[in-house]
Amino acid sequence: MCKFDLSKPYCFYFNEIAKIPHGSFDEEKIADYVYNFGLENGLETIRDEYNNIIIYKEASKGYEDSAPLLLQAHLDMVCEKNGDSDHDFKKDPLDLYVEDGFLKARGTTLGADDGAGVAYILSILADDKLSHPKLECVFTVQEEVGLCGALNLNTSLIKSRRMISLDGNGEVTTAITSAGGCVVTQSLDLKYIPNDKPCYKLFITGLSGGHSGNDIHLEKGNEMILGAHMLEVCPTIACEKPKIQVHPLGIGDREDPARLVFKAKKGSGIVVSLVDMGDRFRMIVNDIECQTQEHDMPKLPVAGVLWKPLPDFKTSAAAWIYAGGSHHSVLSYDLTAEHMRDFAEIMGIEFVYINKDTKIPEFRKELEYNDVVWRNK
Repeated sequence: MCKFDLSKPYCFYFNEIAKIPHGSFDEEKIADYVYNFGLENGLETIRDEYNNIIIYKEASKGYEDSAPLLLQAHLDMVCEKNGDSDHDFKKDPLDLYVEDGFLKARGTTLGADDGAGVAYILSILADDKLSHPKLECVFTVQEEVGLCGALNLNTSLIKSRRMISLDGNGEVTTAITSAGGCVVTQSLDLKYIPNDKPCYKLFITGLSGGHSGNDIHLEKGNEMILGAHMLEVCPTIACEKPKIQVHPLGIGDREDPARLVFKAKKGSGIVVSLVDMGDRFRMIVNDIECQTQEHDMPKLPVAGVLWKPLPDFKTSAAAWIYAGGSHHSVLSYDLTAEHMRDFAEIMGIEFVYINKDTKIPEFRKELEYNDVVWRNK
């Protein structure tokens, strides 16, 4: 999209939709807008108790005998915002702007899923010059939280046997399907465990977003770990000539230290942590892929390594925590997990390995088995 041209109907209607808060469970105002649109255009319009809306438009001249066609979109959007945004999805309009040829919302999700679909359908309904069969246009609610509107829709109001869902994968892609879906509800007993230890939350923000299904292969929102330390580093891992700089320490009353400052090289490696389990030592090894550090860190002038843990950030972090891993670790490009396994065996140390094949259920079972074995040694 090179220009957000409000003279084009689909742009106009999307802009109008963006002015109306319409998160899941808060679709009443957007439903008012679509319902009134239908009435104002002299179209038969039905609204149910869930705020689902169906607008009918008779066939254009010459298409009276054609089979009816259903067009579908959903009214709700996913409401997410950046940590520094004070946007209130209950009352604030979206702040639209164009950047590098793309339409965006400042600090929040755009709501193009499925505001774009709604805008296109309204554009079709408002155009009396189009040739078309009878149209049955369905706008459902709470799609993002479980297809609730669609599941409660009175399907006896629909006669079409063909449907186009405007909630797809892009402007140039059409998927032909007859697939359905199902919802499975599982109930588990929740057991609370007393805790007197500090609790923490990890937030990752400001990343490039995308659809959890359609964009998963693009690795959007790709969480990687930046390991940085100002003293205990080896200059041989640098991708460039290291610098020695003096910067304020900011803690205690010590003199400002000289520190190595560089970006680390790209390549495969491991991170290793050794923890005291009380009756034994446990060595935790995680395979990693060190990445090119694209940006400078003027506010963190230290040696830094940017790595992607295997198999992925979520699994690696969970496994590391379950294994009792600490924030102190050692990184190596030259040693491998097999080297560390041999060393652990020689020294009588428990060895735990996180790699591309790690799955949390199996990993937790391994820890339980290890605990039994080592306690009986």
